[in-house]
Amino acid sequence: MLTQKATIACTDLNWFDSLSKTTPNLINFWTPTPWNTKIEKGDIFFFLLKSPIRKIGGYGIFSMYKNMSTKEAWSKYGRNNGVNNLFELDYMVKKYAKKNSANFESSSDSNIGCIILKNPIFLDKIEYIKPEEHGISFSKHIVKYKRINEKEAIKLLSLINISNKIENDKKFSFILPDKKDTSYISVKQKKREGQSIFRQKIMQLYKNKCCICEESNEFILEAAHITPYVNENSNHIKNGILIRVDFHKLFDAGLITIKENYHIKLSPHLSSTYYKIYDNKKISLPDNKEHWPAKEALIGHGLNIFRK
Repeated sequence: MLTQKATIACTDLNWFDSLSKTTPNLINFWTPTPWNTKIEKGDIFFFLLKSPIRKIGGYGIFSMYKNMSTKEAWSKYGRNNGVNNLFELDYMVKKYAKKNSANFESSSDSNIGCIILKNPIFLDKIEYIKPEEHGISFSKHIVKYKRINEKEAIKLLSLINISNKIENDKKFSFILPDKKDTSYISVKQKKREGQSIFRQKIMQLYKNKCCICEESNEFILEAAHITPYVNENSNHIKNGILIRVDFHKLFDAGLITIKENYHIKLSPHLSSTYYKIYDNKKISLPDNKEHWPAKEALIGHGLNIFRK
């Protein structure tokens, strides 16, 4: 029988919004004062967005808990703390600690609880889950977190399970977007729906490594669309590759492409000699051939974006 331990925790809206834009693989769900939680490694940690939303916006996999100073947390996790800098982290910690603890004493380097989560999923607003609609209660009086039973956890997880979404992608062929679609032209002004889940699917399929150079530092890896993003249908696994940020920029600029035989081709307009070692190199591909990039998407990139 499948079992899954899980927690639902009250989640700051600004923290969630900041991380949902970058979707890193390791994040710090910090608490303004140490919680010393007894959550176990591998448990699901659901994000219940605070009022006025009061809905589950995603989850992460519990990796570890540790008390740290704000300086230590910033040094180790940087923007994966859900803030832009150390000053902002220190400010937010003091703000919440002062609000929730009568015994809080301000210091230049506060001690915080660090709940470290891996492989987080951040849902789009339309996908948020209201716990009560699935028979799961979460009182407004709870200010930290609530443990839920296995049946409730599996129910929530099934609604947003990445493995299921990968399998669902296999059931539908990737269809190239219509160039006449006005959304194709104005896409850069639109919010990219489903971007977090798209990234995690591609990260999983490519084993967290750049398909060109094997880079594994998640801070500089990006899930790239082969055919430019138009709408959520663009997030099909066969329209994605995992590449280092510089390769992504070159790919989008038409300075490199991937031929239908999955070999790299450099544009004659790419003057840097550094990238010549990758010319005609075959990319690394997912284990399952059904997950490989669509050849029609690669051909389209070569014809419409690549600079010959």
